[in-house]
Amino acid sequence: MKRRWHHDNYRPFAAVSKGGHHCDAERDESLAHSYFVREHNPGLIPQAIEELVRFEPPPPHTARYVTRDVEYYGQTVPDGAVMMMLIASACRDHRQFPPDGDEFDIHREPRQHVGFGVGIHYCLGAALARLEGRIALEEILKRFPEWAVDLSNAVWSPASATRGWDSMPALIPG
Repeated sequence: MKRRWHHDNYRPFAAVSKGGHHCDAERDESLAHSYFVREHNPGLIPQAIEELVRFEPPPPHTARYVTRDVEYYGQTVPDGAVMMMLIASACRDHRQFPPDGDEFDIHREPRQHVGFGVGIHYCLGAALARLEGRIALEEILKRFPEWAVDLSNAVWSPASATRGWDSMPALIPG
C-alpha cells in the first residue's frame, strides 16, 4: 500500500532548494533522489543542490532595460531597449557544462552558472537557499528513504516567470 504525500508537504523542500521560488524542482529532486538511493551517499547532496539550481534555475528568464547603447554581434542595442536573458538556456550551455549541459548529473565538475544570477543581480539569499535545500533533502531522505513522484496526478503551473507545479504529489510506501 502506498500512501500519497500531498504537495503541501513537499512544496517547502522544492521552494527551499530553489531559493524560495516555486519551480520545477520536484521532477529534478526525484532524479537527485535516485542517485542517493542507488549510491547511498548523502555526501552528494550539496552537489545535487547545485546541479538542481543549474539544471532548472529558479527564474528561467529575466529582462533588463539597456542603460546605454551597446553592440552585440554587430548589432546595436539602443539605450532604453529591453533585453531578455534566457537564464535556463545559459545554464544548459554545452560549452560551459560539457559534455552535455542538457543532462542532469550531480557528478558534474562544479562550474559557475547563473542560476542565482550574477554580479549586482546575484541573489542575496543564494547561500541560505543552498543551506536550506541541503538540510531539507537530508531530512526528507532520512524520513522517507523510498518514494516516487506521482506524475499522473501532477498539475503544471501556468506561471511564466517561474517554472513549476501547482501540485506535485509523492507516493510513499507503507
